[in-house]
Amino acid sequence: MDVGLVEKTIGFHGLPLQKIWEGERGESDLARLGIISPDFSVYQSRQKILNFHDRAKRFKLHQFLSKKADLLFDRALSVQAPRRERCAPGDFQQNEKFLIPPIDVFVDADSHEKITHFLETVTPGDVVYGAVLNRSPQGIIFKVLYSLGNTCCFINTSAIKAYVSSSYLVSIEDKNGTPRNFAANDLVCCEVAVAQPDARKLVCTMHRTVLSRAPASIKYGLIMPEDLPAAYK
Repeated sequence: MDVGLVEKTIGFHGLPLQKIWEGERGESDLARLGIISPDFSVYQSRQKILNFHDRAKRFKLHQFLSKKADLLFDRALSVQAPRRERCAPGDFQQNEKFLIPPIDVFVDADSHEKITHFLETVTPGDVVYGAVLNRSPQGIIFKVLYSLGNTCCFINTSAIKAYVSSSYLVSIEDKNGTPRNFAANDLVCCEVAVAQPDARKLVCTMHRTVLSRAPASIKYGLIMPEDLPAAYK
């Protein structure tokens, strides 16, 4: 177990996590690791911004950290990759070791700020999953559910207009192999071409572009529920 990381985590989350940790893993567990007097200065500086209404979610997070500590704080996960394997800023990000839910799973985020942050951080070449809202001869408009790439984010809102022009749609078939058009509620996977934060709009494509950073295992176009990322499920 990475003792240094455990100590930093205890210091960040404070006495509430320490109490749950000792309740889950025994009162002497931290002492056994050599953590006698954790430094709570970071937690104390955060207290003024902690929302009272989110305490139940923080409690669940602390339980998760304590119960899964052997996995989450495995020293092997802290070993840095060789410099040549490190991701450059903006590289496509996928955690292949274990899935960490985004912070909005534990703490409510204002939807307006959340959408603004998403549109300001999403970059061309990122992948978005969504559900079709309507289809016209000009293309489809879909609701964004989840994004992968520069950032990983749960969205699930109709406030963002995600659009794919008919020129950038792929051909699809029904279960019998008969060609058909996209329809409402179809699940789709697309690549971001342009983000327009002021207009709350994404322009997407179902064809890989020169900016694509997604692995070949991600297929664009019509998808099934089982094709959604494990983190979204």
